[in-house]
Amino acid sequence: MTDKQELVVQLLSERLVEAKVGIIVKGIAGISPEDVVRRLSENSGKHLYMAAVGYGGIIEKDEENYSITPYVEKAVLWRSDPRCAGSIIVFILNDTDKLHSLAEFENLSARDLTRFLVELQIKNESNTPTLNFWKALQQTADYYSFDVVYEFVDAVTASAKVSDAIPVNMWRLNLLCDKNILGTKSKPEERLAKNRELIFKIGQLSENSRKKLSRSLVRTKGKDKDRLQNAYTTLQNLYKYGKKSTLQELDYDTVQELFSASKATENKKKKDETNSNLEGNEGDSKDSTPIRSKELAMLVADAIVSGDDESLGNVKELLVEIQKHFDPETDENADSIPTIGGIFEDRNINIDDHQSDLRKFVGRVCNENAWGGLLETEETVLKDTISADIKSFDAFNPIDADSLVSFKGGIDGDITLFDFIIQFDGKFDSKGIETAERFKPIIDSLVELRKRLLKNLDLIMYYPVLSFGADEEIRKDMLDYLDAWARLYSSFCKNEPVMREISAGSTSFIARALLLLDILYVKTAKKEYKGVLLPLNPIYLWRYYEIFKKLPSQRGTLDDDDARALSKVLTQLPQILSFVIANSLITDNGEDKVLPCSGSIEMLPTFENKTNRYSGSDGTEVLGEILSRWVGFAPYTRNEIRICAVDAPDLIETLRAIKRFMDANSCQRVVYDVYLTRGQNGNTELSKLDYSGKDYAVGEFIKKDRISISIKNVESAMDVKSELAKKPVHIAFYFDQSSYAIEFGPNTKNLYINPLVITYDYSFDEMKHRGSIYPSSEMDSGLIGDYHKMLRSADLINNSMNPRTTYNGSADMTAVVSTIEDGQTQWLVVADRDTNNYDPKGAIPIGEMQYEKRMVNIWASSESRIISQYLTMLRAYNLYPEKETLIDILKKFGHISSNGLISIPKFGADVQAIDNKKKGLLGTLFAASWYTKHYDKSLVASLDDDKARLWLHDSRFGSERADLIGLRYDLESNTLFIQPIEVKTREESPDAVISKDDESGKMNITGHAPGQIAAVVGMLRAIFSDDDTVTDMFVSARREVLKYQIVSECFRSIHDCDWQKKWCDVLKKAFGNGKSENININVSGMLMHIKLSQATGGKVIQCVNPDLDDCPIEYRQFTAKEIQEEVLGEGTIIKEMWEPDFDETLEEPGFLEEVDSIDADTPEEKKALIYDFTPNDKDVMMVAEQTEYGIKKGTKESKSATAVVSEEEIEQLVRDFKRSCGDYRINLRECEAKDTVIGPSVIRLKFKLGRGQALSGLLSHLEDIGREMKRSGVIVQPVFNSDELLLDVPRLQRDQVLFKDVIGKLPKVTSPEQLYFPLGRTPNGKDFIENLAEMPHMLVGGSTGSGKSVFLFTLLASLLMTHPNKEDMQLVLSSSKLEDFIHFEKLPHLYAGKIISDATEAAEVIKDVIFKESERRGKLLVEARVANIVEYNKKAEKKLAPIVVVIDEFADLADQLETTKEKNAFYKPVRRIAQAGRSRGIHLIICTQRPEAKLVDSTTKAQLNARVALRVNDSMSSRMILGDSESDAQYLQKHGDMIFKFGDIKERAQGYLIEIPELVQIVDDVIAGKY
Repeated sequence: MTDKQELVVQLLSERLVEAKVGIIVKGIAGISPEDVVRRLSENSGKHLYMAAVGYGGIIEKDEENYSITPYVEKAVLWRSDPRCAGSIIVFILNDTDKLHSLAEFENLSARDLTRFLVELQIKNESNTPTLNFWKALQQTADYYSFDVVYEFVDAVTASAKVSDAIPVNMWRLNLLCDKNILGTKSKPEERLAKNRELIFKIGQLSENSRKKLSRSLVRTKGKDKDRLQNAYTTLQNLYKYGKKSTLQELDYDTVQELFSASKATENKKKKDETNSNLEGNEGDSKDSTPIRSKELAMLVADAIVSGDDESLGNVKELLVEIQKHFDPETDENADSIPTIGGIFEDRNINIDDHQSDLRKFVGRVCNENAWGGLLETEETVLKDTISADIKSFDAFNPIDADSLVSFKGGIDGDITLFDFIIQFDGKFDSKGIETAERFKPIIDSLVELRKRLLKNLDLIMYYPVLSFGADEEIRKDMLDYLDAWARLYSSFCKNEPVMREISAGSTSFIARALLLLDILYVKTAKKEYKGVLLPLNPIYLWRYYEIFKKLPSQRGTLDDDDARALSKVLTQLPQILSFVIANSLITDNGEDKVLPCSGSIEMLPTFENKTNRYSGSDGTEVLGEILSRWVGFAPYTRNEIRICAVDAPDLIETLRAIKRFMDANSCQRVVYDVYLTRGQNGNTELSKLDYSGKDYAVGEFIKKDRISISIKNVESAMDVKSELAKKPVHIAFYFDQSSYAIEFGPNTKNLYINPLVITYDYSFDEMKHRGSIYPSSEMDSGLIGDYHKMLRSADLINNSMNPRTTYNGSADMTAVVSTIEDGQTQWLVVADRDTNNYDPKGAIPIGEMQYEKRMVNIWASSESRIISQYLTMLRAYNLYPEKETLIDILKKFGHISSNGLISIPKFGADVQAIDNKKKGLLGTLFAASWYTKHYDKSLVASLDDDKARLWLHDSRFGSERADLIGLRYDLESNTLFIQPIEVKTREESPDAVISKDDESGKMNITGHAPGQIAAVVGMLRAIFSDDDTVTDMFVSARREVLKYQIVSECFRSIHDCDWQKKWCDVLKKAFGNGKSENININVSGMLMHIKLSQATGGKVIQCVNPDLDDCPIEYRQFTAKEIQEEVLGEGTIIKEMWEPDFDETLEEPGFLEEVDSIDADTPEEKKALIYDFTPNDKDVMMVAEQTEYGIKKGTKESKSATAVVSEEEIEQLVRDFKRSCGDYRINLRECEAKDTVIGPSVIRLKFKLGRGQALSGLLSHLEDIGREMKRSGVIVQPVFNSDELLLDVPRLQRDQVLFKDVIGKLPKVTSPEQLYFPLGRTPNGKDFIENLAEMPHMLVGGSTGSGKSVFLFTLLASLLMTHPNKEDMQLVLSSSKLEDFIHFEKLPHLYAGKIISDATEAAEVIKDVIFKESERRGKLLVEARVANIVEYNKKAEKKLAPIVVVIDEFADLADQLETTKEKNAFYKPVRRIAQAGRSRGIHLIICTQRPEAKLVDSTTKAQLNARVALRVNDSMSSRMILGDSESDAQYLQKHGDMIFKFGDIKERAQGYLIEIPELVQIVDDVIAGKY
């Protein structure tokens, strides 16, 4: 049979004949692209061009008949060469974002290859039934992978008779063998469809459905019974072992008959249910969202913790209904219960189906006669044991002499465990030991209380919070039961010395036997031991005991924060036992086997030592979130995303997460490859999908192949890597691949183990140079303390030999971490208890999240364009770090900020929210980096994960808490300095007010942020206090959360090991034994205000918060200068002067001459494409004609030259825009290259949206569309009174627009009140000239480098050249920086005779203008009986000169004023000018770098009719300048790119460049009277 590679050659030979540009061969593994193209070139006889990405071993070279390259960029260049048309082949093993440049290429996929393979069979077949089969298979080829079809075709064609081979080989297609597929009674396409449906129906069988099927077979009679029973057994094997070959033993007709066996019973049940529903729905129906298990648990917890009597009554009513659900004597155990009012709002309450194998399993091993036991099974996976056949079970029964825990071989024969213990009471009595505790009353009480709890075992197992919180009797029984266990443990520990004198061996036996009770031990077929903690084990119940022995008396007295935190964690209290020991009483060889906690089966903790990997479901929920981020990053993959999961602990939950993601993000298909390395049975897991209930929609997605799932068992991660080499993915999810080991270390007793959070201990191994942090359950006293003493009494542990699970830091993780570098995945996601061992080469961290016991980390390639997002963010704020510097900061601190960079590009997110997130992320990165550089050997940790958000904040200040915590240690004073650090990146305000206290001289800091910091400081002081609060449940919880955050940061692999050791010792002192010992603790706060858009002006102020005990808070303001020098460390000063971003090479005469030489003989594709657009004559703006817009010959005197924009570039932009809009489902009606206009700084595309397409849909995705077009800062503008829209795309090389070229076009001034000035050149090539007198006031805003100062210079130069005499115009020039207007300081036009830089002086001058000069002018107008200065100057001989008041850096000038009185004195005359200045010829121009809401009051701002927005840093600043709904200025380019808005006019323009020498010359000429 033809091999795969030959098939590719044949198919490409056919496709190349019709290809206009080229072909993309996507996702076909197992071939050699070079061999393919060599064969093709030989067959076709023409030169071929081939790019192969992701295949490896491809070297760029040119052969005689073909050229090959490993770079897709080369293919893009070939695409532009007409000689290569129709001869380009691009092999892509995995998607790349660069494919959008090849959008016009045809695609060839593995599905096309499958169809082609079947088509070949059709061509070679003459038998009609067989031919019909091949045609039917071709129609449905998309359902099968190429490899599956190839295997089937190979087997069939190898047979002597094809018609006989087809039915018996259908199992190779994952179908049932069908002997009638070639029959004439039915069409083969219909038969194939029914076969697929039947296979899917088999896959939909839940555990309950299989049991119903089994029960129906019992009732089957006749000769077919054995055949159907055998078929059912085969089906069971298919689920159990997941082998496709098992399908050989099944045939279509038998399986169809098998399902029919139970059809009548099922139909009857459905009919009964329907009738019942009809009867029940006769009343009013209530349309409301049902309450599901998660919401139900939270409602119950809230009511129990802080609810009133009515809420508690609702909860008790719920308990009664759920008790009916579990009552075996009633039929009321459905999945829903009657509605309840109050907190449940009469909504339907859906509860989980608890008629599960687990419930029955626990009932068998936890009852009056079984206190746990030893179970033997043929299974190897613990979860599979629950529903599998049990080989044998020996119960632990302390009141049964035949039990495994009974004492064997005594004088009186075998004796029960409890009777054996009670015998010691007699020994105490005979020896007269009065101080010994007697065991009998304790044991009698324990046995009786356990019987009482067993009556409510289901409730305790599934609804412990509801049971203990709502039923006083159950709660009391549980508390008494735990007290009995505590007394038993305590009595044993107290009596142990005496007992050992009596019988040391018996004492050890009793300890070992007691420790086995209410634990189920499982012995597998491989002689491995595993454990399950049962619901009545005292350590399992201890967490509830600790809560509910205090809660009833504390309800109503808890503060809001404690109550909220308790409600949140009550439904998910941590399990504290980190290991159990299968001791010599039950093991074969008498050895003790330590079994670390490995996860849970539903709510029951599990323990096993096979892999030392955690099997809990923590972290599986991250899958959908990361997929959403991926779509935001690569929207072109929405049609098909390929992912894989390795050893995912909960397959069902991952499928549900994928379905939710697909619904939320309009994803069409997900290919999901599941790899299992531990012998798990994926098919058994898959069968747990509730197809007929809550997972029906998931089942439909699988049935329709929208979720294409494959499950494969492999030996190791290296095998997974081999599979990924054949089938690369977009995202690879790995779970628990680290190697773990059981180590033994000294006991570290804690003063208090907290039931609310996991208590951790930690140590540093100086030989292995690594730290370990691990759960601890040791304490000095109480039930837990005595439990550990009993472990020592049983000789299972000792003081220097405490088991702990630690990861192997030297384990080889190459198979996992090399997948990014080798191109097998684009994002690598790892979920593990410790991710320090994962360090992918050539990758950057883009996210980190903690989910209970698992840390989830995400990496992308350091060559990914994700790194360019960081660089783009920084460049927006005039910061230009080296790529390596940025990568270094990311590797050290990328995890510090909430979720990392992955939190930014989310599909469909609000643009403003993304902007704020970007700035917050940058601020946190810079803050952490600065702190560690400023304070040598300091430590910075994040306070931004779920637990910190829950426990380390004060609700008085919202949900926030400090972002970071900084620690530094002073050896000389033995003091640990701890600082919660709040980072603010708002430009206008850090949510704080600083003022000086007149009496004390202290600097007070108040406001939201300081209050937030001070609250955290107070919390930290309580945590480190020396009083008894360390045993307070809530303070202790906060302490443990803080300890984990800091220690886990300390032990990260990115830190130096000597540094880690020193910090480990310091932290041991600070957190040792529950309180700070032998160390001084100093807690203060820090507020870091990072103003990225401000070039200079950093400052440090030591403050106190007077509202919270004078809490010391250090305020630090960072600007770009401090960030560049102290964080990025490159020593570059941020320049404030304007710098051109045009191509300097245009100034060289040689280049200009070369450009000028383009003529009619030049090939058409090499010419610049110049378009022009004539504005509407009715436009309100004044437009001056200029010389023809085109390519001009330059001279040394004139820098104005037009950079070439090729026709190809424009057509590519149009194609990219159309394709990107298609990716985001934005419907375009028109967009043609011929309508394009080329402006000085932008290329303007004209387009129309499709009918019914909202403009908001386009605007919400505009930033992503620009990114895909590879142009930052694209802007959309509507055309007034038209359905046409304009897309401004920044040019890569901008034209200079010179002031000297436009000044001669200003209209002639006939009266002094005419104030003409040029704004800029529009994209249509017209010079835009305005009259300030008609505005009459203007607001100008722009960040550093935007060109604001140059704009003011051109405006003032224009006014001076048209009003050269001081009698023609007067100027008030004011700025916070004297040097801003230094070039104008000798002008005679200055109203005050000088430039004003002092705010108080400015207020006086402006006051003089408005209250003296303005009043004088008002009287003149009244006397002349005219309304304004225009009419007055027509009449008067001595004309009134206009006064232009220019206030630059308005915000900084206002900041100089401290008191309210001073501020009012400044703002009031400014407001008066805005209100009354127009008619009297007084004009106000306010300029600022910081457009804040409080910049000017609303009255003043309303009068500033004309707005000029240059580039600003965020959308909020843009809206402040242009108006409430305008947010485009943040996308402008620097150096004069502007948006002008005046009434209905809104136009983009490029400001004019005036050189400083040119400006100085104009001013000098004005002063000299030369104009």
